[in-house]
Amino acid sequence: MLNFQWKNSLERSWADLAIAFLTENEYESATSSISRWKKNFPDSQYPVFFDAIVEYARGNIDDAISKVEKFLQYDQDNVTGLIFYYYLNLKSENMKQAQEIFTRVLKKSYRPENVYQILGDILLRSMDLKGAIKFYRKSLVFAPENARLWAAMGLAFTKLHRYEDAEIALQRAEKLAKTEDELAQAAVYFLLSGKHKKALEIYAASETTEIDNTLFWINKGLAHYLNHDTQQAKDCWEQILQINPDHPYAHYNLGCFYINNNDFDTGWEHIEKALKFSPFFIKRAKIDHDVKTLLAKPEFAEKLEKITTE
Repeated sequence: MLNFQWKNSLERSWADLAIAFLTENEYESATSSISRWKKNFPDSQYPVFFDAIVEYARGNIDDAISKVEKFLQYDQDNVTGLIFYYYLNLKSENMKQAQEIFTRVLKKSYRPENVYQILGDILLRSMDLKGAIKFYRKSLVFAPENARLWAAMGLAFTKLHRYEDAEIALQRAEKLAKTEDELAQAAVYFLLSGKHKKALEIYAASETTEIDNTLFWINKGLAHYLNHDTQQAKDCWEQILQINPDHPYAHYNLGCFYINNNDFDTGWEHIEKALKFSPFFIKRAKIDHDVKTLLAKPEFAEKLEKITTE
């Protein structure tokens, strides 16, 4: 619910990729993704906002404030930017400034529950999960029957490994949801708790609204993969490459698919692209059971060694 108007699905994919790396606490990889985003979309102001999210995730509040101020120079009335600016000033104990910003947002006919939900969404993306839950709860005071809010809070609890709390929130979301797509964020809980078919039901219902969301296709593919629907998983990850041909998660997962099907050359072609994108995938490859099968072959182990020393 960040209310950004992406130029196209490719631009959104760079934002989603930065968030995926933040979920792994891979700040350098997130920053690298944002740099590529800037190169692909030099006229877009949104990478600067995501720079601010990364700085906040690192704990650099002053730097985050500086980035948001730069973002607001492009669009001084951007509500999402103003809401984050409000919160960062709160964190810095600039109470007068924070109150002035909050009043400014409310004057734009934004209700408090919307402000708190957007702030929860920002903090969820920066992996400040306790902060996200705090503001989702504030929003629910005003909108207790908002199924999407309950689902988002369930996702935050899931990422904190507080599965009992996640289940309670998601049961509430299921009860309130009028359509299955309102539970889109709940699918991750079902995915991680082994209820792959339930996750796939939600993903199927959400496909129309999430068609440009590469994180959606990563997770839907993983649900298929864990449900032993490997061809459907492959289709999902190939869908990502239709949006962003450089997407490293898609290449990595497709590499694992081909390795498991004994097509080692094609598997390496995909894995190599992920490895060259970010050191995160090099670390992952060294412990991943699927990739270990490939690296047991001397010719591919040598290729990996060459990449790590470049």
